[in-house]
Amino acid sequence: MGTDTTTGGGIASGAATDTDLGLEAKIILGGAVGTIVGVLLPWVSVMGLAATPGYQSRVGQLVAVIAIVAGGLAYYRDFDKISMLVTVAAGALTSILAVLTVADGLQFAGIGIYVTVASGIALIAGGASGYRKL
Repeated sequence: MGTDTTTGGGIASGAATDTDLGLEAKIILGGAVGTIVGVLLPWVSVMGLAATPGYQSRVGQLVAVIAIVAGGLAYYRDFDKISMLVTVAAGALTSILAVLTVADGLQFAGIGIYVTVASGIALIAGGASGYRKL
């Protein structure tokens, strides 16, 4: 029953599990990749003049690291309730951090913020669905 934890799990191992989480893993990976793309796109525009990509800020760099961790969990690790909860937390954190970045009244949200928030929601959805199935 379950997977062999000595060889790892997730998509990389191709291990069969009692609960098929293939769709959830793909949603989580898509959310992680989407977050990275969102960090590369402009996050803020100051008075419509200068666009700043997310990776140029510490928050954007942190969001990218969080996305890499969530994607790594989906790709390499066995699916368990803890990894699904970590994925949900990662999605919530990336979305919240992205929104708080443009909370200042002088900045306007760039396309990267929208992509990052949508990808964070995908991380939440994939993790929550996986948690529910376990």
